[in-house]
Amino acid sequence: MKRRTRRIFPLLCAMLIVLVNIACEKVSFDKPQHTDTPEQPGVNDDNDDDDADKTCGIDVQVTPFVITRSVEYPPSSDKLTFAVFDSNRKRVGMALQRRDEMEDFGHWHQNFKPGKYSLIIIGHNTYYDVEIANLDSVGFFDDIIRETYSKKIDFELKAGETLSMPVTLDCITTKLKMQFVDAMPKDAWSIRVILSKGDYLFNPLTGFALSNLPKPLYFTVPDSVRGKAGYTIYINRFLMQKTDVIDMTANIINIESDDVKSYQLTGIQAEIGKTSEIEVK
Repeated sequence: MKRRTRRIFPLLCAMLIVLVNIACEKVSFDKPQHTDTPEQPGVNDDNDDDDADKTCGIDVQVTPFVITRSVEYPPSSDKLTFAVFDSNRKRVGMALQRRDEMEDFGHWHQNFKPGKYSLIIIGHNTYYDVEIANLDSVGFFDDIIRETYSKKIDFELKAGETLSMPVTLDCITTKLKMQFVDAMPKDAWSIRVILSKGDYLFNPLTGFALSNLPKPLYFTVPDSVRGKAGYTIYINRFLMQKTDVIDMTANIINIESDDVKSYQLTGIQAEIGKTSEIEVK
């Protein structure tokens, strides 16, 4: 009997040790991995507060742009930028839309926390999208301005409220239609134009240019118009006020950048939302 007990005792001790280790071992579980959903550039980019606080919002619908030109120059836009800033001038939301990429072009719904905000909308048809990073200035990527429309709306949101906003954009550029009366020189390569007034940057709060910047603009002369009269170019410009008087220098240059022909024009009447027709001769 004693011999049998001696055989069982070591086995019992081993089993006891295993049970003690199991009882004392800390049970752990793998923590679930959180995968962030990549945000589109600018969308809710600075609105990093808890979504539960966003109990109100806006529902914007851009209506057809106001027609400020004659029938010959109908307004057009295939891109829209929406940006919302809070009372501290911090951007809290932005959306970029392209007409050919969405069926509901011109409609934007977004939720925000209760408070006071400013909404900026820009409509254009330049090659690149326009991001509104701040309320001080907006410009286009390649500095080439085309007909541009915009609107600024200040609004206040209360808890549980969704504001419906039908918006009509206003044209904020002036257009110069320049027709060269003389035949275009056969060695013409491009046209360099310098305007005395206006800029390619504008203040989104006012829609006016930031300064008068006489920066040279270049327009390629197609082969098909060399030696022919009546070649026409169009220039869009942001002005520092609703109307202004502009002087202009136009130089036709050859492939070596030498001046082939030069023109000086003064007293051009320019107005935002209007087209000025100019005969260059």
